[in-house]
Amino acid sequence: MTRLLSVVFLLFILHQASAQTDSLITSIKPDSIQNPLRSDSIASTPADTMHSPRKATIYSAILPGLGQAYNKKYWKIPIIYTGLGLTAYFFFDNNKEYQRTRKALVARLDENPETTDNDFTDPRYTNELLKERKEYYKKKKKNFNKKKKKNLKSKKMKKKKN
Repeated sequence: MTRLLSVVFLLFILHQASAQTDSLITSIKPDSIQNPLRSDSIASTPADTMHSPRKATIYSAILPGLGQAYNKKYWKIPIIYTGLGLTAYFFFDNNKEYQRTRKALVARLDENPETTDNDFTDPRYTNELLKERKEYYKKKKKNFNKKKKKNLKSKKMKKKKN
């Protein structure tokens, strides 16, 4: 499922990258290039249509998607929040499954007969399978934290260079 979502997202990004055009080139009229001395050849744009990339970046840093609203690209805002929501969902779901499996394994392996394992009562879930599940979710959790730490380290290195 995640592989399919990754492929769809990659295709979307590639499509958007190929659809970009330079607004300065398309706004120049052919007759203004041929006769640069004409008074109407200078492209005049109202001040309110000029968008500052810096301002859009600051808006996006304050609230994700606000920069897109500033640039009047409203259709991109749901994509941003869908990506953030999916990331949060997979992180918390993975953590929940790890904790659930860990508790079930601890309940089975302790020598106290009063502790019960209510989540994995199906006989297919052997102790070995629970150990494998626990290690699987632990590995996914570590990978997520490694990526997070790597991003933080690269940001710190960039700040030190500046």
